[in-house]
Amino acid sequence: MWRKGLASVLEGIAHHGISRPFTAYSPFLIVWNVTKACNLSCVHCYENARTRTRDELDTPQAKLAVKKLADAGLAYIAFCGGEPLVRRDLFVIIEEVRRNEIAFSLATNATLATVQIAKRLKDLECAFARFP
Repeated sequence: MWRKGLASVLEGIAHHGISRPFTAYSPFLIVWNVTKACNLSCVHCYENARTRTRDELDTPQAKLAVKKLADAGLAYIAFCGGEPLVRRDLFVIIEEVRRNEIAFSLATNATLATVQIAKRLKDLECAFARFP
C-alpha cells in the first residue's frame, strides 16, 4: 500500500509538477459500496438497504473493476455497503484485491461475522481497527 501511495505521489509530481493543491497520479483510496443489501434496517442508515440492486456488479465485473483500479495505481479499498458480508462472492473479490496488491478494510455491522470469517479476513491482511 505504501509503495503504491508513494509511486502515485512521485508520478503525480512528474505528471503535474509541484502544485497546491497537490494532485496525485491516481487516487490513494476508494470507498466501494460493494452491495446495498443488508441484514439490518437501522433508522440512522443513509441506505435503503434491504436487497441488492439490479445495477450491482456481478463477480466477473467486480474482478474486472479491481484489475482496472490496480492498473490505475490504486493503493487501498474500503469495502462498505449495505453490509458487505451479505455478498456471497465478497471473498472472491477480496482475493482479487490482494492478488493485485491492493490493501483493504471492511466496514461491517459484524452481525454476520464468525470466528472463521475473522480469521479469513486476518489471513487476507484486512486492515482491522486497533484500539489501545
